[in-house]
Amino acid sequence: MRGLLAAALAMLTATGATARELPYTPAYEQFLCALERSAALENREFQQEVRNGQNGVSRKGRKSARAAGMERTRKIRDAYTGGSDRPWPNPFQKSVHRYRPTVLEMAETIWRRDEEGCTRRRPAWAKALGPRFKCPLNRVIFRDGKTGKRFRTDAANLDAYFVYDFRSEKQRELRRPQRLGAGMPAVFGGFSVRGTYDGKPLVVSRGWIDGSPTRKTFADDRGETFRAGGPVPVVTAKTAALYSFNVDPFGGPNLLEGHHFVPTGCR
Repeated sequence: MRGLLAAALAMLTATGATARELPYTPAYEQFLCALERSAALENREFQQEVRNGQNGVSRKGRKSARAAGMERTRKIRDAYTGGSDRPWPNPFQKSVHRYRPTVLEMAETIWRRDEEGCTRRRPAWAKALGPRFKCPLNRVIFRDGKTGKRFRTDAANLDAYFVYDFRSEKQRELRRPQRLGAGMPAVFGGFSVRGTYDGKPLVVSRGWIDGSPTRKTFADDRGETFRAGGPVPVVTAKTAALYSFNVDPFGGPNLLEGHHFVPTGCR
């Protein structure tokens, strides 16, 4: 029996795992969209403030775009929670509260929302993959949007941990998510792929951290220290935007700053 279980687990790691999308409540969806619209408005107001400053308009007589945005965000949060001093409502639908998701299911659900926004928008290149595209992350062929060159992967790593009651006295960090009835955790960690680019080894990583910026993508050539591990996600047209890599132009040993790797095929 143990031999069969080990074989099954080995096959799962090799072929990848398709994550179930965890359903949010309509109220939480509306809340996220309201926050997104507020952030977009704040950005437009800030840009206008910059232009006004350049045109010689006194800053003293203008309300700070950031202050206005923070006040708007507070009102949106209070409307959703029923008051800033109340606990947040559980964002998951009651029909799944008893369900205990896998590491990949919880991480992918929350990270996809962070990547795609409230409208679940998908870039044209992701739609072009087609509905039948399914490829384990450790077998994906990426295209560099800057050079057109291919990055062929041979290994992947995903690691995540879950922080419940984030930034409170009850805060706790877990390596595996609780049942959905426990509410929404903050998810930190990330994923990496190793492969060959332009005839040389390359490792590209995306990570979510408790800081600023909260999300970071970088590339390096230290393939010899790479260790595959964790569940291997299956990349589809729906999830491809999450598993793309737009290498940040700051910090870290970035070899390809400004390059954008997108899934284009499967080996």
